[in-house]
Amino acid sequence: MKKLLVLLVLLVSGLGYSQDYEVWVPDHTDEIIAKKKMLMEQRHERVINYFKSIDLDTSLFEMVIFDEINRQRVLNNKPVLTKGSDIQFDSTRIWADVQAQGGFVGHSAKYYPKDAYTEVSAGNIITEGAHKNRTEKDLAEYMAKKLVTQWMESPGHKRSILDNGFTIMSVGVSFKLDEKSATMKIVTTARGHKY
Repeated sequence: MKKLLVLLVLLVSGLGYSQDYEVWVPDHTDEIIAKKKMLMEQRHERVINYFKSIDLDTSLFEMVIFDEINRQRVLNNKPVLTKGSDIQFDSTRIWADVQAQGGFVGHSAKYYPKDAYTEVSAGNIITEGAHKNRTEKDLAEYMAKKLVTQWMESPGHKRSILDNGFTIMSVGVSFKLDEKSATMKIVTTARGHKY
């Protein structure tokens, strides 16, 4: 019996069990959280500076979105639309700018020209990864598909895009850096014109 107790004591002490000692492990949680926060802030600032350094071609995005709308019309057995005049594109672009700067997407009679037959607007975001991994044309095509898909998935917007009551369309695009989310916002408006 005595040998059994000695063996048990040796076995327990061999496993590192001791009632006399507490193992103290330093708690680095606050340090880890602070370092993680600092790294996130540095990344956030880097992304904001990255977006400030690029200049996206608004007219490229507008034409690619115009082409995507026509592609959707063809897929739905509707005639393709004619590109609007420079004045119509400028007017539509102004409305996209107002929405982007105001941080909303919608409609306003104040900015609705007399020759407008219908109007759709949409907003989305461009991340640093989406921009860096694509050429500007590829990015424009990617965003055009996303934005036009948003319209086509909304019954009211789809009806407006596929309406046969107009033959002319203008597109306006505006970009705004969102420093809070470190993304570039894109607001797009497409207008069908009566004449």
